[in-house]
Amino acid sequence: MRSPAPGSRAELIASTAQRMNLIFQPGTAWNYTNFGIAVLGRIIEVASGQSFDDFMAERIFSPLGLKDTFFQVPPAKAARVATVYTTDNDGKLAPLNRAQIRMGGISSPDSGLLSTAGDLARFMQMMLNKGTLDGHTVLSAAAVEAMTASQTGTLPAGYSPGAGQGFGFEVVRQPLGLFRYTSIGTFEKAGFYRTYVWGDPAKDLLGVILMQRNTGGYQADMADEVNVFMAMAAAAIAR
Repeated sequence: MRSPAPGSRAELIASTAQRMNLIFQPGTAWNYTNFGIAVLGRIIEVASGQSFDDFMAERIFSPLGLKDTFFQVPPAKAARVATVYTTDNDGKLAPLNRAQIRMGGISSPDSGLLSTAGDLARFMQMMLNKGTLDGHTVLSAAAVEAMTASQTGTLPAGYSPGAGQGFGFEVVRQPLGLFRYTSIGTFEKAGFYRTYVWGDPAKDLLGVILMQRNTGGYQADMADEVNVFMAMAAAAIAR
């Protein structure tokens, strides 16, 4: 008999934690997981006394003017959610059943945000500005520094050579592979449906790529697409 679905974020985190095991001693290796970010969503609720969605809307989205960024899309804007495409058995692109796109239920801090290129650009500009945008400070400079600095030392920590891991962002330690067009200290994040953002403080440059495909991550053919975009961006900068 299947267990009932969690009715709250607290139940969701508790039930997931019970099924997880330590796969190596901390600090000895790296493996991708975003469950820690899901846990942070619950910590925010406990510390603030607000729901995670309300906290994010009040403390981050509204001050930054992110008018099209939601964990739960309002019904009036549901028709604007972009179609996601998959690859069919013949290798051709086909629309993904919209019922598979998560809307409603418990929001997911680690993989559930819907946004636009314009809103994501504003968020990344805030990060380049060390936490401030248009006179509104939503993060401390110290917090941004910790998020965008490699916390993994010399450990191989990422899907591309030259990467380290910050808090929520991958950080360029060496401009190799996918990162060959970026500066040391560039911070980036790939997301589901082949989304990709990066900020390069040395060049005062940010980029947003939204491809609406269900093959997530930035490996294989996505790396080629990102490389072309990043090469064009780098070439557009006056030297």
